[in-house]
Amino acid sequence: MKCLFLKGRYMFSCSARREVYVPSMFELGEYCKSARYKVCPLYCAAQDEGPLFSMSDEMMPFDECIRKGVNC
Repeated sequence: MKCLFLKGRYMFSCSARREVYVPSMFELGEYCKSARYKVCPLYCAAQDEGPLFSMSDEMMPFDECIRKGVNC
């Protein structure tokens, strides 16, 4: 089973974040296209905290959001 956030057939992207994220070959094999997608850091964050963004105009760097424990 593949991850629900994985989009595409030949060129893949992940919709767990607001900005476009292109998973690496490692991530595709380790998480996105396997039953282990539920251990992907992006998947876990999106499931636990909702999408990793808010609808505000100001965006915070992803690292800073994690440190502060807020959605960004």
